[in-house]
Amino acid sequence: MGSLLARRALRHFRKRVDYSEYGGAPLLGVAGIAIVGHGRSSAKAVRNAVAMAFRFASDRFIERVEREIAAAAALA
Repeated sequence: MGSLLARRALRHFRKRVDYSEYGGAPLLGVAGIAIVGHGRSSAKAVRNAVAMAFRFASDRFIERVEREIAAAAALA
């Protein structure tokens, strides 16, 4: 009975920690958007990495990070 109740929560948790759902992570310190993926990424992971790079570009991620760093440096 407990297994049936926990199945949905475990499925959600597994999806949150599955690297192929995200595709990669942004590499900071470069002048542009770079997404680093796992060396053995599946086609799904690569597709999600490309989608992540597109979202970061659309949301002007680099400009936001630069502004936040400049604001933090001004406070120091």
